[in-house]
Amino acid sequence: MICWVAASTFVGQKRAIIRQVRAVRQTQPVLARYSACFVLAASTVVCFLGCGRQSVAIDDPGDATSVEVWQLASTAKRPAGTKDREITRDLGVVSIGHESVERFEIHNDSSSPWTLKTIHVNCSCTTTKITANIFPPEHSESVYVRYKAGSRSSNEKRSVIVEFEERDAPQVRLSITAQVRKVMSVDPREVVVSPVANVQPTVEKDVRLYNFGPLPWQSVTAKPSVDWLNVVVTQVRDDVDAPVAGEPSQLWNVHLAVDATELSIGSYSAVVNFGCSEDANCQEMLLVQMNVGSPVNVIPSSLYFGECAAVSKTVRSVRMICHPEFAHVDMSACQTRSALADALQITWEHPSESVWILNAELRVNERNGELVDEVLEVMPPDDRLDTLRIPVQAIVESKFSSTAAIQVGS
Repeated sequence: MICWVAASTFVGQKRAIIRQVRAVRQTQPVLARYSACFVLAASTVVCFLGCGRQSVAIDDPGDATSVEVWQLASTAKRPAGTKDREITRDLGVVSIGHESVERFEIHNDSSSPWTLKTIHVNCSCTTTKITANIFPPEHSESVYVRYKAGSRSSNEKRSVIVEFEERDAPQVRLSITAQVRKVMSVDPREVVVSPVANVQPTVEKDVRLYNFGPLPWQSVTAKPSVDWLNVVVTQVRDDVDAPVAGEPSQLWNVHLAVDATELSIGSYSAVVNFGCSEDANCQEMLLVQMNVGSPVNVIPSSLYFGECAAVSKTVRSVRMICHPEFAHVDMSACQTRSALADALQITWEHPSESVWILNAELRVNERNGELVDEVLEVMPPDDRLDTLRIPVQAIVESKFSSTAAIQVGS
């Protein structure tokens, strides 16, 4: 509250100063400038006194002396060569909501005492307790840091920075790292697969399912949301009787098999819901993204001729990249079909083993202005390859009318 009032006072004083300076600027420019600087400096001091002393919550770990610690902005420049320190405590894998108190020791290895000035806490769920505010030379004091894990699965790092009054004393960062996991956790939480139609329609993938809780599960259920996804769960480890700190007590392998044989080219998604009979609230979800690709990719996906003058010839090209399974197919033997008939002439180039270039020459005449929704159909000589449909787009300038737009294709 004090901080808010001080800030409001500072803003109000600043606005008043601006009005006064504007009033006297024309007659007394020098006086206005120095007066403004003086009052602004005074306002800054008021704001600092209101905001600088913000207390840090302290929890008593049991055997430490109660010490009041204030957060103050550090203004003194530290000597060159002063090295900061970091002490890290890794808790490994912990469950959501896990709480613990970690003890850190800070050793004063200098010949002069260190006086506690500030403890910076970067998270409201991390509190501290320190045994003394004076660190004698060649002596250690303890800092207790209370840690509470977050509410979702993530890799966390929480830090507390201890700052001393002496300029040559280091800043000491006390860090806690942890892998926060739900009781039932799947890793990774999302899987992306890319089968190829008519070539590699089935793709298999494995993920891991963990039990980070204290109770054993007799069985795990997995229910996919679509028919093209098959899931098999197999237990590979059970350490419930002899748990290892920071490790899951049980581990399952989840085998995913997608079958895109009956699916067309495009994007699909599905979810797998996991559960166990021992605890109805113990649930997890896996997201599966599938992109069914074509064995022949056309780049760009359309023939765009732009603006074409009447009775002219314009050439555009597309590149066809074949799956290695079809690298041997002679695409120049493809049959092509279009309502444009002789107005669209096709030639082929073969720069590399799996790449073909289709060159299309559009011969524009007066009739083109009436053609709409046209496509170029390319029928490969291999029966396993579907017909390729390439939209054709152009803007034709007719000799008898103003520019007419034709959009041939979809």
